[in-house]
Amino acid sequence: PAQASGLDPLTLRLSVQNLGPSYTGNLLVRLSLPPLVRLIDTRTQDFACQPSGQDVLCRLANLPVGPAPAIDVTVQPAQGESTMTFDATVSAPSSDT
Repeated sequence: PAQASGLDPLTLRLSVQNLGPSYTGNLLVRLSLPPLVRLIDTRTQDFACQPSGQDVLCRLANLPVGPAPAIDVTVQPAQGESTMTFDATVSAPSSDT
């Protein structure tokens, strides 16, 4: 959302898409949480997600061409922070040839 209220939990939705031309394997989505932001929960259909320090790591064995299931990450904002910046990256060991 554009604006969160106080310490109310905030849910971020991560979307990933494989543009092809073929499937990819061993996909890793890494969401870096700002300092003092606390992970509450992750919900997704096919990814396996786990916390690692201030990062949330979500892995998917195979992704065919097209969109992956969304990853919803619920966090508790840091007290007193009015602005938070989240950074997400997607990587896979294979590349299209």
